[in-house]
Amino acid sequence: MIKKILGWILIPYVMVGILVKRKTQKTSLGILTGVICFFLVLGFLGSTGGNKGDTSQNTNSTKVEEKVAEVTPTVTPELTPEPTPTLTPEEIEKANYKAWIEAQFSLWDGSNIYLVDLVKENMNDPKSFKHVETRYKDNGDGITVYMKYRGKNAFGGLVLNEVIAKSDYKANTITILSNE
Repeated sequence: MIKKILGWILIPYVMVGILVKRKTQKTSLGILTGVICFFLVLGFLGSTGGNKGDTSQNTNSTKVEEKVAEVTPTVTPELTPEPTPTLTPEEIEKANYKAWIEAQFSLWDGSNIYLVDLVKENMNDPKSFKHVETRYKDNGDGITVYMKYRGKNAFGGLVLNEVIAKSDYKANTITILSNE
């Protein structure tokens, strides 16, 4: 009830404000805008300030829901748990080895992230490092990594280099075998 009273008090002020602000424009446009505001406020107040004592619609909807619940049988399907696959220790070790190999390489450019760090430590200008290509060969107990990269030499010229390294799974180390 208070919302309706406030709405009726505020509506004339809103309409007058609109008309005063739009003196330079046509007054029919200001009146039209005021009428639209009036109906918007009236619709808002009507939707929020309904009769609180009238619950016949709510009870009808709950009665319909109850009837639907009575008619609809409740079906609970028998869920059988799926058998969990039992992995052998060899299969677990093989999965861990595969995950270890995948973790060695960058998703961005395919480079071996540990080998890149090791090469940059030994370069004349680590900021000049540009990865070109990385390949690897699986040895069973580790991988051999072949990486091509560009970098500045001692004279400041960019040169293409290739490094071969061995990454050991058991020791979790990487060792440079040759750097050309």
